[in-house]
Amino acid sequence: MFSIIFIVLWHALELFKGAQQRLGKPNYFQDYANKAQRNLTQAKKDNDFIYHEKIPGEKSLHSVGKAMLAKSLPVQERMSQNFKSKGTNNTLKPLILTKTVFN
Repeated sequence: MFSIIFIVLWHALELFKGAQQRLGKPNYFQDYANKAQRNLTQAKKDNDFIYHEKIPGEKSLHSVGKAMLAKSLPVQERMSQNFKSKGTNNTLKPLILTKTVFN
């Protein structure tokens, strides 16, 4: 578990550095990069002092699969019995015409 945190922090730091190089702006995301570096240093220190876990390479981790965030449900019944669509009777007018009439 701890090694995953280490790898995520390391990967985030690499992404920040890559973004800075591609954009040609060395200070872009610098606050986030500094925070990731501090957390990475702290995580490495904790691992060396407390956990002594071997940190695997980034390639050895399996990818996280996709998850369904929401499931659509069919409408069980009509919301209103008296609903009439305004678009079907051509009652909608262009906005410019409405502004001209009411101004």
